Amino acid sequence: MKQSKDKLILNDIECAFGGELQELNEIKSFQNISEQNFGFIFENDCVSSLIISTLHGALSKPLLELPKSIGGLEHLKDLRLIDCRELTSIPRSIGNLKNLNMLDCTGCRSLNTLPVELGFLKNLEHLNLTDCFSIKDLPSTLVNLKNLKSLTLRNCQTLTSLPPHLGDLTSLQVLDLENCRSLKKLPESIIDLPNLRILCLKSCNLLEGLPKDIGNLQTLNGLNFNGCSRITSIPESISKLFLITCLDLSYCYSLVELPDSIGTMINLNTITLKGCRELVSLPSSIGNLKNLRRLDLYACKNLEKLPDSIKKLINLVNLDISYCVMLSDFNSNSNLTIIKSQIGSMENPVVDNIYNIKPNPHFPDHELSPYSIKDYQEKIQSDYVNPWDTSDKIDHYLNQGVVLQDARIIAQFSILLKRDLIQTEIYTNLDENQDDMHWMFHYKINRDRRVIELHIHHTDTTYLTLFPKLLCSLDQLEVIRFPNNYIEKIPECVANLKALRAFDVSNFYRPSPIISESVRPFLESLEKYNEFYNF
Repeated sequence: MKQSKDKLILNDIECAFGGELQELNEIKSFQNISEQNFGFIFENDCVSSLIISTLHGALSKPLLELPKSIGGLEHLKDLRLIDCRELTSIPRSIGNLKNLNMLDCTGCRSLNTLPVELGFLKNLEHLNLTDCFSIKDLPSTLVNLKNLKSLTLRNCQTLTSLPPHLGDLTSLQVLDLENCRSLKKLPESIIDLPNLRILCLKSCNLLEGLPKDIGNLQTLNGLNFNGCSRITSIPESISKLFLITCLDLSYCYSLVELPDSIGTMINLNTITLKGCRELVSLPSSIGNLKNLRRLDLYACKNLEKLPDSIKKLINLVNLDISYCVMLSDFNSNSNLTIIKSQIGSMENPVVDNIYNIKPNPHFPDHELSPYSIKDYQEKIQSDYVNPWDTSDKIDHYLNQGVVLQDARIIAQFSILLKRDLIQTEIYTNLDENQDDMHWMFHYKINRDRRVIELHIHHTDTTYLTLFPKLLCSLDQLEVIRFPNNYIEKIPECVANLKALRAFDVSNFYRPSPIISESVRPFLESLEKYNEFYNF
């Protein structure tokens, strides 16, 4: 009888996407899902596992909604909705799945809300919302999931807040918030999670600070702040986290200092401060970290001095002070490998002759010679203070939601390119993907309507013969990606882009641009920097 009821429900689900579910022997991991591997598993004549996936075009039509009858799968333990990009919501009847242990919605990009009935899933141990780009908040009933062990919110880029009573999740061991780029604050109750082992805050670049008593999380053995670019300080209470062996503060661009209490974190073997360009000093207590083996200070360009106590680190074998341009010479014991970079040796004064660029018929004004391209763009740049008439262009970008101050700049930039830019709706970070090297003239704005990404690329055509100084006024710009260009020199004003984290001016066919010694440490401090094409 049960099997007959469950089969009827499976028929409802098949009607929703116009396909056929297969009976499986096992549910493979997300990475191993193929177009054949979606369906269900029967256990004791009941459906125990159900996976629906649109990967590789597995479904004949988009899954827009799940039937309410899915709540009748009383013995369902594992529900995976993988890459169901058109699915906007989950039916409230999901609250009837009292035996559900795993709910995985990885890649459900249009999923914008979860039902309050989620809180009825008393046996839920794992909730995975990776790449659910449209979810802005979570139901407050989430904190009723007393058996929840892992909460994965990676790449939930529009998530603005977490439930205030998150600390009620007493079984939670893993909280993954990587790339939650709209999250500004953690709830104070997070310090009440008694079993939390891993807290990942990587690339939460709007996060403004950490709870003062974060040290209460004494079960933590994994903590990642990499890319938390607005955090200015670390609470003194971090010293209570005795299980932490690796402290990653890379690209915390606003971090000014470390707490003096860090010297009591006796199990630390690695401290990574790569790209912490506002860091001016290290506490003398760092000399107490007898187990420290690696200290990475790469591109801490304002670091002026290392404390004398660093010579007490008898187990330190790797110290990277590359691009620490303000740092005075440091002498240490012979067991220590000091990594340095000679800035001057990386200068490249040789630049291709711009006049040798071949004319390309794809250029919007194909009658322009390469010389004329350069001449034209230099003219636009020099006239920036008193620009040509850009009112129509400005209106165009204002209508797309860009704030006035940025719309003026983008309008001028589009005149320099001789084409309009397209506002992209792609939520993933385009600078991280190497498979998108097609024609791209995209920009992206954040929730405050400020321009945060620029992507200019054409496989056959040169669009930039100079780096426009006007872009240096986009003070919230995070990503610049201009491959396939003939930029001769990077202006010093690039260092004014305090929010910048990725910069790409790579090209197949010409040497790298001239970069002054004053700018290179800034560029080297970025999360991603590429002046050469990497195969």
